[in-house]
Amino acid sequence: MNPTEIEFDVPGLPAPQGSKSAFVVNGRAVLVDGTSKPGRAALKAWREAVETAAIAAMLATGCPTMTGPVEVAIKFRFPRPASAALRVRHATKPDGDKLVRATFDALVTAKLLADDSLVWHHSASKFYSDDRLGATVVVHDSSEDERADQIERRAVIQRRRLSIVR
Repeated sequence: MNPTEIEFDVPGLPAPQGSKSAFVVNGRAVLVDGTSKPGRAALKAWREAVETAAIAAMLATGCPTMTGPVEVAIKFRFPRPASAALRVRHATKPDGDKLVRATFDALVTAKLLADDSLVWHHSASKFYSDDRLGATVVVHDSSEDERADQIERRAVIQRRRLSIVR
């Protein structure tokens, strides 16, 4: 039996995946992630860390590539700056949606998800941490939930039909 949920930790500093930048080289358009070399390097390191952690978790649990609807929860952990000695919630840049974008793309590259469009629900939070940087990722395969919902929906429709006939 395949697990319906997989959870793993990703060590490292989470990096956002911003918009693409376009350049013309020898008359051809070239697209790159981000606008700066350090930003692209940080994104590459983060995506590789997510990919490595996801593959390791898949191998450890026997989890196959998920091809149906999934829910994803991500808790990002950042270093605490001196100015935020008492704060817990990370309410500054990088944007949560850009962190999620980078993480989802790495989950597809790792083949944990067949496509990131399969994510029908996700939640992401950003926190300061004094000891562990990175993220905790939980991916729940909602295929069985979907089938149960469909069976329940059919039963409701059938009950309505029967009440109309009476």
